[in-house]
Amino acid sequence: MSDASAKIAELTARISVLEAAVRTGNASGASVKVDASDYPFLAKLTGDDLIAAQALIQENAALKEKVEGLTTTVEQRDYRILHLKRSLEKLIPSA
Repeated sequence: MSDASAKIAELTARISVLEAAVRTGNASGASVKVDASDYPFLAKLTGDDLIAAQALIQENAALKEKVEGLTTTVEQRDYRILHLKRSLEKLIPSA
C-alpha cells in the first residue's frame, strides 16, 4: 500500500468514526478503542471492510453506553415515583 493510500485509508477511518459518533449522539468524538483480541474476525478483514467493522463496533459500544445510562435514569425515576406515591398515600386518606 502506497503512502497516499495509507493516508486515504486513515482519513476514511476517522470519518467513519466521526459519522458513527454523530449518529449515536456522541458528538464529543470520544471513541472506544477496538481491541482486536475481542473481535478475532477483524484480522481477516482489510481496507474498507475493516474500517466499516471498526466503526460499527465503536457505534455499538456507544449505543450500549447510552442504553446503560437510560436504564439508570429510568430506575432512578421509578424509585422517585414509588416514594412520591407512598408520600401521597400517607397524606391523602383512602376513601
